Amino acid sequence: MPFTRDYIMRMAERLAELAARILGLRRAGKLDEAKEEAEQAYGELLGLPPGLIDVVDVATLASLVGAPEKYPGVADVLEADAAVLEDLGDGARAARRRELARGLRDRATDA
Repeated sequence: MPFTRDYIMRMAERLAELAARILGLRRAGKLDEAKEEAEQAYGELLGLPPGLIDVVDVATLASLVGAPEKYPGVADVLEADAAVLEDLGDGARAARRRELARGLRDRATDA
């Protein structure tokens, strides 16, 4: 299974890069771009249609993510998105993203 392991590690790296990009856009004051980047990440890397991240629970999100090795990277993207949402004044959605991130991190330590 070296191919599968390699793919998972590349995905984990890609998620870390996306989280860093979202935070970089946030620091630059480009909040709308940062939000779009997060939405694209949910769609392209997780297969989530726009808005689904707002209603999915941790168990469902974990099954969509698949490999537990990707949980921390997805959690990083969720936390970066939460910071952007907070800056945009959407505290409720930011809190939801943080809740999902915590849930994934908890599952990663249990795996």
